[in-house]
Amino acid sequence: MGRDMQSKDTDAATIFYPCMQAADIFQMKLDVACAGIDQRKAHILAREAGEKLGWGKPVSLHTPMLVGLAGVQNISRDSFDEDPKLNQVIAAKMSKSKPENNILIHDEPEVIAKKIQQAFCPPRVVEGNPILEYYRILVFENREQLTLKRDPKYGGDVEVSSYDQLENEYASGKIHPQDLKTNMSRILSEKLEPVREYFKKNPQPLEEVRRLEKN
Repeated sequence: MGRDMQSKDTDAATIFYPCMQAADIFQMKLDVACAGIDQRKAHILAREAGEKLGWGKPVSLHTPMLVGLAGVQNISRDSFDEDPKLNQVIAAKMSKSKPENNILIHDEPEVIAKKIQQAFCPPRVVEGNPILEYYRILVFENREQLTLKRDPKYGGDVEVSSYDQLENEYASGKIHPQDLKTNMSRILSEKLEPVREYFKKNPQPLEEVRRLEKN
């Protein structure tokens, strides 16, 4: 459920929390429960309990999760889930708890650029690289071709037709970390421009969230 599996103590929350997550689905009369992949077990609980109790069997829709910009290193096996891949995914979610370690949808371009520049992105390293993961999930989801913009003195622009090509060329050293970071800052700023414009015209919801963060 996204909780630490290494703990030797079982507190009440570890028992009640999944039940409350499942109960929410039935309380809201949802036909489709949508959440991050880390909520898979809560959804399975809801589906199994709902079928046995005659409440129905909700459809589960899971979304991928982005790695925190600091990356995920030195995570113990089975820390959060017995499935190694899901364990890594949940660890990625936990690593985003600090504001500087994630991109907020209302971040200004200069804030995005600063966060991306500080991100974990070692040369030639693919495993646990959050910037590459951003490209995989956010850029190549529609299988569109990407133009990596580069200064002519560093070889000029590079055309990339797939994520596999990007990953292979990065692993071989043909693409520098700065190329990935600079272009990702530009791409995210462009993608989030409509959100920033919305909040400029409708500032109240964002102001309320910021007040909650201060309290």
